[in-house]
Amino acid sequence: MMPEYEGGFWHFIRLPDGGGYMMPDGDRFHMVNGANWFDRTVSADACGIILTSLVINRQLWLYHDSGDAGLTQLYRMRDAQLWSHIEFHPECNAIYAALD
Repeated sequence: MMPEYEGGFWHFIRLPDGGGYMMPDGDRFHMVNGANWFDRTVSADACGIILTSLVINRQLWLYHDSGDAGLTQLYRMRDAQLWSHIEFHPECNAIYAALD
């Protein structure tokens, strides 16, 4: 997803409703998702939201498939909290495109 990324520090951004996401240290990152033809440079904030959303979604389905109702519900809530934030983000169109 981040072909030029070489590692570094990440920040945790807490949302007002209790959710949150991780954001890489830096200004802008080139992101590629071959599964949906996404290929753009986005802000570190948008990059972190995209990656966090993908991880939350993956974990949600793993907990759902394993029958863990409690963690499934928690990850559903975190997913909804993040999507509520995405809706008002200045780069929401790029984020939607990356996650489509």
